[in-house]
Amino acid sequence: MNLRRLPSLFVALFLQFSPLARTIQPALSGLLQPIAILLRLASAASAVAGGSHALAAVSGLQSASPVKATNGLPFSYQIQISSAEYGPAQSYSVDPLTPLPTGIVFDSKVLGTLKGTPNVATVGPKVITVIGWEFATTSGHNLSVSLTINVIAGAPIITADPLSPTVTEGNNAILSVSVKSDGTTPTYQWIKDGVDIPGQTNPSIQFTPAKLSDKGSYTCRVRSSGGLSTTSKAGVLTVNPAAIPPVIHSFVAGPSAHLHAGETLTLTVNATAAGTLGYQWFKGVSPVASTALPQLVLPAVAAGNAGSYTVKATANALSTTSDPVVVVVGAPLAAGKVTPDGTGTTVGFDAIVGRHYSLESAAQPDAISWSPATDAVAATPAGLLVDPVAAGAAPRFYRLRVQ
Repeated sequence: MNLRRLPSLFVALFLQFSPLARTIQPALSGLLQPIAILLRLASAASAVAGGSHALAAVSGLQSASPVKATNGLPFSYQIQISSAEYGPAQSYSVDPLTPLPTGIVFDSKVLGTLKGTPNVATVGPKVITVIGWEFATTSGHNLSVSLTINVIAGAPIITADPLSPTVTEGNNAILSVSVKSDGTTPTYQWIKDGVDIPGQTNPSIQFTPAKLSDKGSYTCRVRSSGGLSTTSKAGVLTVNPAAIPPVIHSFVAGPSAHLHAGETLTLTVNATAAGTLGYQWFKGVSPVASTALPQLVLPAVAAGNAGSYTVKATANALSTTSDPVVVVVGAPLAAGKVTPDGTGTTVGFDAIVGRHYSLESAAQPDAISWSPATDAVAATPAGLLVDPVAAGAAPRFYRLRVQ
């Protein structure tokens, strides 16, 4: 192998940023105006091995100023290596041991231009060795330069937006976002109806439990370590009111819980609920009827209708059962002994204490019109009502009414 002494060299490293869309002319055209870092070499040596000539500085590998690229955004950067002996490099390559960041390549049309869109799994600085060659065929003398490309985190890529759950008040709910990892830790800020929520800075927001006031539209703003942010699509949280059992305000029997046989029993319940109410009526534990109306009518009751009645009101699959109403059925209402005297006529009957009775009279038993004689609330089971009209020669007929 023959060694020959090369003259002293000046190696100029020209670096220039430019937008991806900018047209960059080849270095040899004379149109480039790079920002230059002049690396002065005191001496250089050339070693010949086959057809390859290596040009190296005595002081070692020279370094260019670091450059910055943003992951996921277009990148363009121009480098020019030149020596006083051989002029500008006519082709460039990268040492295979220090490959370019994924997504960045040498532009085949613009000499010395690195371009592309970085797409690295882990951001951070990456040191590469760029080799400038004497000939366009990446051959001849060459000079290597160390270049640091610092890939910073781009705008986060959201891979899963928050869902839109519907829950019932009192149950738990959670909204989450997922972000593609780039080796750094992003920050999160949840937003409700356009307003940042203080303290909600995690990948998920939890409602334990959910309240009616929690319903709304939620987004999450994710910011990368590089300062760029992405906002998720909105997830809408719907919170329905908690179902509560019906409320029974009253349950009564009419006209009374103590009836004469033959009367009509009307059971009435007053209940409220958020949904549509239905009613199931019971005598004891046995179902009597199921109705959509809050009333049960039993006409012409008999002794067999006596007993304890309840009603179960149901809405939204929840039920409330009333307190019982005890129904007593006594003898039919009928006039008993009629006793006339000089001042009036007394009519006796079997009464129910507390019920209101009326005595009516007429000249014929089938009369259409009956005249009220007297009325009173029974104080004892032995009812007595007195017609104040004295008995005369004409007969009088009496009938009783109960309220």
